Amino acid sequence: GQLLAVEATSPVVSSDTIYYYTSNLAKTTYKLIFAPENMQSAGLQAFLVDKFLSTETPVSLTDSTFINVTVTATAASSASDRFKMVFRQLASLPVTVTSITATLKNKDIEVKWNVQNESGIQQYQVEKSTDGINFNEASSMNAKNSVSNSYSWTDLNVADGTYYYRIKIISVDGKTSYTQIVKVISGKLQDQISIYPNPVKDGVIHLQLTNQPEGNYGLRLFNSIGQIIISKKIAHAKGTSEEIIVCPNLAKGIYQLEIVKTDGNVEVIKVLN
Repeated sequence: GQLLAVEATSPVVSSDTIYYYTSNLAKTTYKLIFAPENMQSAGLQAFLVDKFLSTETPVSLTDSTFINVTVTATAASSASDRFKMVFRQLASLPVTVTSITATLKNKDIEVKWNVQNESGIQQYQVEKSTDGINFNEASSMNAKNSVSNSYSWTDLNVADGTYYYRIKIISVDGKTSYTQIVKVISGKLQDQISIYPNPVKDGVIHLQLTNQPEGNYGLRLFNSIGQIIISKKIAHAKGTSEEIIVCPNLAKGIYQLEIVKTDGNVEVIKVLN
């Protein structure tokens, strides 16, 4: 009794725009979640345009991006056409970044990146963020301009928290591009329960318990209408361990993973699929 259609479109390009329609918004703060799949394209960058605030926020095409937005008493803040996504092709530069890592070493964080085919590059700038969206320059260094090179910079004596790093690449003619973003958790925040990747792949959730107490933990996965998809208990040895939760035929959507800890406290993680 239903008519179904299958639609297809070409991969996203710089001339594309996604228009979002919003309505019936309450005066509160919302979290916009973008979970792209198979949208990565060399040099392509997505930006969420907020018509009310006149801002453009970068959105990852390889990982989830979370953006908080607030609806106020001002009518424009709840306008149906407040948001749209635009795509821009960033200039390609004469260098290939083969890897970038950020590693916690005691109270320091070492950022390293390797490049090849380096030619006509003026400078690398290490940019740092605490939210993964707003970045500031933390350091810079001149390029060596040779066939293959390694660079590193150490963020000294960082406070407890979550940090994001990326490298801004500047050519001699002023063109710029960015590497992917890497994330590091420092200090007490390392004692946590997390999942990866998020969105999950192939219906497999990797649950990581880091520096958690020994004991039995209860797990329940809920769908968007509150139905229990999976319910199980796991035994965790003191320290760090990983539990693989297989969810066959898991439909696309947003789920909640409820973890009941040894002390009875409950932690809820939003899972994207």
